Amino acid sequence: MEAVTERFYTFKSIACAVAVLAVAASGVTAGWLFETWQDFPAGERPWSVAIRDLNGDGIRDLAVASTYSDDISVLVGRGDATFEDAVAYSVGYYCYPSFLAVGDLNGDGNDDLVVTVRIGDYVAVLLGNGDGTYQAYVPYDVGVGPYYAAIVDLDDDGNVDLAVANPESHDVSVLLGNGDGTFQPSVDYYTSANPLSIGVSDYDEDGNLDLAVACFASDRVTVLAGNGDGTFWLFANITTGDMPRSLAVGDLDEDGHDDLAVCNHGDDDVSVFLGNGDGTFQPRAECGAGVGPVFVVIDDLNADGHDDLTVANLESDDVSILLGNGDGTFQVSIEYSAGDQSRNVAIGEPRRGRRQGPRGVQRLGVRCVGAARTGRRVVRGVCGVRHGRLGDVRGDRGC
Repeated sequence: MEAVTERFYTFKSIACAVAVLAVAASGVTAGWLFETWQDFPAGERPWSVAIRDLNGDGIRDLAVASTYSDDISVLVGRGDATFEDAVAYSVGYYCYPSFLAVGDLNGDGNDDLVVTVRIGDYVAVLLGNGDGTYQAYVPYDVGVGPYYAAIVDLDDDGNVDLAVANPESHDVSVLLGNGDGTFQPSVDYYTSANPLSIGVSDYDEDGNLDLAVACFASDRVTVLAGNGDGTFWLFANITTGDMPRSLAVGDLDEDGHDDLAVCNHGDDDVSVFLGNGDGTFQPRAECGAGVGPVFVVIDDLNADGHDDLTVANLESDDVSILLGNGDGTFQVSIEYSAGDQSRNVAIGEPRRGRRQGPRGVQRLGVRCVGAARTGRRVVRGVCGVRHGRLGDVRGDRGC
């Protein structure tokens, strides 16, 4: 979904894995007011959403993984925050697809899709044709109950690879890419119990990409240090809040070192870990969110130069926005309703003039929030505008 300028206000889209929200923002100006929802049918029980220009027409589209219909729905954008009817692509039968990732897997310039398939223990790879259509899926075996996938060049050979979190086998599967959209057999690395999310960065700044893994049952983040050749070793386990479900990576205090934001489902908050640049992190600070947070994204939503947090809250059926102060602290959260069981957040406009991710990291979510709602078979859309500064909405420091 492209930005549309009108009367000094720039409208940005926000998609919630079943909700698409448009945000008003212009420079330091930005107050948000979400108006009437629009519904766009998708698969049954949508779980994850990605916002991307999938057909190369310059307009943002949606790809949605739906667990009960065993498919991926592609909704082509019209450029006015509405979408064409969904086209479904099967990823198996009674297979429970969950997380969806987007990236160019074969170097042809077209976006491809990767979805984790929890029953069957594989990831499904769908190569894109460049026009918003996709080839039949190809499965690649991973660990047990795969939940999350990251697309990144882990061995620095110019080909993107996959890192997959497997909560039931308590490990991460690494599949090195061949450069043509195919992958080598997976190699598994043990983590703490029930890994659900992976953040990729060079945390110790040795030139090799590392993995930070949120582990739900152990209340830890496992840090796996990279050797630069696509292999890893256990570096550290970091204590989080109760039941960490998701993590995101960014330089939250703007000191040049990557930091972590971890949403804790059991504590209704987000833990912020500021990085020291050597693979270690400072003691966590807690920031309140909605009830039952399950997914977090980092991006500068109000264009003030500081990264903010967007959090999907499963039990309060909303999305929390925490505006960053630029020093690793955040203002009190602002909640926006996103409908039943908000489970995933994606942001759809690429960053402008900000530091890109480390080598090979796909920055998939940025500046257009969409939330997946598992309670209904729709993707929801909304547009809005508010006059004034975003800081005027709620300016109290939250953490």
